[in-house]
Amino acid sequence: MHLKALVLVGSLCVAGSATAQANPAFMCEVGGDGALTVTVSEDRLSADAVYALGSDHGGGGSSWVMTQVSGSPQRYESDTNEVFMPNGVVGTYEDQQGTSPCTIVWKDGDKASYLFGTAGMTLGGVVRAGPGTEYDKIGSAPAGQAVDLEQRIEIIHDGFPWFRVRFEEGGFGYIWGGILCAPMGSVQGVFDSCS
Repeated sequence: MHLKALVLVGSLCVAGSATAQANPAFMCEVGGDGALTVTVSEDRLSADAVYALGSDHGGGGSSWVMTQVSGSPQRYESDTNEVFMPNGVVGTYEDQQGTSPCTIVWKDGDKASYLFGTAGMTLGGVVRAGPGTEYDKIGSAPAGQAVDLEQRIEIIHDGFPWFRVRFEEGGFGYIWGGILCAPMGSVQGVFDSCS
């Protein structure tokens, strides 16, 4: 019997009752009696990789840092040529052994769906400090502003959930799904068309 170890660097903890920390962690299927978890940093400039050996190989493991490739926000590389490429709730990990699929780690009880790096666009409206109208207004987003949809928060207001978004110029906030669209489509809780 294989005993898999899961080690999270960073966290996907619940802050308050309905928002989760937006440091997405991905479990990659690298084979063998071990588990590889890659956790992207809050500033998105690096990702921590942890390989934990299972009990069949005595436990233990190793860790390393991967840095974001300049000009390529969806690509992280290590000094030894490992590559991690997140894309929404999935991703790929490449090393000298080949390419492995990765999926985001869901934490029981979270009321959020992680959409790390999914392209979105605002239809114009308010940006808030948290997922709801009771949170402070921290800015406004003009129609057509590109954002990364990071998290869908299952707090529904007038038929749409709230989203944690990251702006191209840095920083993040929360925007109601009724004023968001996904140019590539297929994001539940926003409009498929931006026109």
